[in-house]
Amino acid sequence: EVWLHAVDLDNGARFDQIPAQVLSGLLRDIAAKWRKAGEGEDLRVEVADAPELSFGEGTRMVRGDLPGVLAWASGRTGRLLEQGGEVEAPRWI
Repeated sequence: EVWLHAVDLDNGARFDQIPAQVLSGLLRDIAAKWRKAGEGEDLRVEVADAPELSFGEGTRMVRGDLPGVLAWASGRTGRLLEQGGEVEAPRWI
């Protein structure tokens, strides 16, 4: 989570600068917390540049590259577009 807070400081750090291994680990952690809390069951999340990280079988699909999906899932970018509108990520903390 230190990486997320580095972005939060708004001092030049960006999600696309975070190593892919860290991004994927954070996304897995967030998805696990959603499952445990029963959140996001209506979502299908597709990670374009890392399909092995895609998850969910819901009817609302969001799609993006790994940095973009993690920024969305962690609540840092607000919303990702889906066909027909925007989707807000469930809380994970």
